[in-house]
Amino acid sequence: GRVQRRAQPFVVHLAVESLKDGCLLEDYNADVAAECAVACRDAATGAALRQIAVEERSHAELSWSIVAWCLDRGGAPVRALSRAACATSRSW
Repeated sequence: GRVQRRAQPFVVHLAVESLKDGCLLEDYNADVAAECAVACRDAATGAALRQIAVEERSHAELSWSIVAWCLDRGGAPVRALSRAACATSRSW
């Protein structure tokens, strides 16, 4: 009813922001940190980069879980706007 209609914009916003900033960007950041760790010659810096990669990947995994919840909760409007967000997101 009324509460669900009011919650809908929040669920859409949460899904789109989680998808763009969490799923896509955090996954990208994890990939970059992991690759930098491989190329790094300093042991301490390499260890820090590996830890950053693990943490960024966990942020992405959490974001994917949030998006799944939003899709389940918000249905077609969330799906449509999530697709649009993917289509308009920059490629890294």
